[in-house]
Amino acid sequence: MKLLKVSVPNFRNLKNVELTFEPSLKPAVFPIGSENGGGKSTLLQLIFVLLTCSLDDNKNIYLSNFLISVIDNFQDTDEIAQFELNYQGEIINFTFTYLDENDSDNQKIIKFTKEILNFKKDLQDK
Repeated sequence: MKLLKVSVPNFRNLKNVELTFEPSLKPAVFPIGSENGGGKSTLLQLIFVLLTCSLDDNKNIYLSNFLISVIDNFQDTDEIAQFELNYQGEIINFTFTYLDENDSDNQKIIKFTKEILNFKKDLQDK
């Protein structure tokens, strides 16, 4: 699986960030640079947590813990991040979106768009 593109509209100090990783470049190493506090670590954490923890139900608690500190900054249906991946030659796009829904305890929860569920199912089928 190769990450081709990351878009983050507004997460912590990341504002309108879009990175494209050209698969044709060799070696496939892409440095990320900015000033201190520019969001390098936040970006890498966001990519890792969303792509790793969201696909494993046992790791969803890590995802919740990562997002809990910023959850009050999201508006209903705010997009957290978009990813474009090359998985076994197929381009897969999916979006992580914050949806404010109230359960019986009036607690905010995180849900993800349908694409992540299809991606998860595809991984299990292969």
